[in-house]
Amino acid sequence: MNKLLTLGEFTISYKITGAGTANLIAFPGFGRPPEDYEAFSDSLGAKYRIIILNHYHHFDSVYPEDRIEKDPVSGKHFGQLLELLFQVENISTCSLIGYSMGGRVALFVLTLIPSVVDTIYLIAPDGLKQNFWRGLGTMTGLGRLVFKYVTEHPNLFFRICLTAKCLKIINAKLYKFAVGQMQSSQSRWQVYNTWVSYRKVNPTISQIARCTADYSINVELIFGEFDSVIPASIGNQVAKKIPNSKLHILPFGHGLMNESVSMYFKERVLLI
Repeated sequence: MNKLLTLGEFTISYKITGAGTANLIAFPGFGRPPEDYEAFSDSLGAKYRIIILNHYHHFDSVYPEDRIEKDPVSGKHFGQLLELLFQVENISTCSLIGYSMGGRVALFVLTLIPSVVDTIYLIAPDGLKQNFWRGLGTMTGLGRLVFKYVTEHPNLFFRICLTAKCLKIINAKLYKFAVGQMQSSQSRWQVYNTWVSYRKVNPTISQIARCTADYSINVELIFGEFDSVIPASIGNQVAKKIPNSKLHILPFGHGLMNESVSMYFKERVLLI
C-alpha cells in the first residue's frame, strides 16, 4: 500500500518493502512502478528497508500543473521533501538506488545530503551524461514551445525517428524505445510534464565526484552490455572520474530490474 508525503501543494507517494534494518531510498525508472524493486527482495530486501519514492506525474505523486513550467523541481524543494521524509520514517542515515531516470534523481539527492549517504547503487542510470535532446526541449521557453507542439502533434516526431532509424543514426532498439514512450496522448504528456518539471535535476560529474570523495561514499555502477538507451560505454567513462566507484557490466539490455540482476547483487555486490 502506498503512503503519501505532502509538502504544501506537492504530494509524493511512496512504498516501503524489504526486511532489512538499514535504509535504502529508491527511485524507479520513468513510467515504472515501485513494484520493480520487489524483484530484489532476496538481495537488497534482505539488507535494507527499501523506501521507494514515485516521481512526480507518476501514480499518486502530484505536481501542481500551474507550476510545471515556471517552478521546476529544485534542490531547496527536494531538500525540504527529504527532511520531511526523514522525520516521518525516522531516518538518520541511508543509501540510495536509482534505475534509469531514477538514477539521475538519486545522484541529485546525493549532492543534497552527502553526509548521511553510505552507498549509492546506480542501475543503467540517466544523469551521468547530459541528454542533448532533453536539454533542447526543456531549458528554454522556445524549446518548451516546440516540445509541447510535438506532444500535441506527434506525427512529426514519429517521422523524424523513422528517418533517423533508416539512416542508421539510431538503431532499431532505440527507435522502438523512443516511439513507445510517445504512443498515447497520456504517455506523451507524462513525458512532457516529467521532463519539464525535472529539468533542473542535473548534477554534474564534478559535483558527484566531490561528494563521493569528501564523504567516502561507495558507488556501484550497473550497466547492461547490450543497452541501447544508456550504453555501458558511459559507465566505462565515468567510473574513471568518480572516486570509490565500481563498475559492473551484465549481459542484458536496458531491462535490468529482474531476478537475475538481483542474484548478481546478492552474490557480487552485497556479498550476502
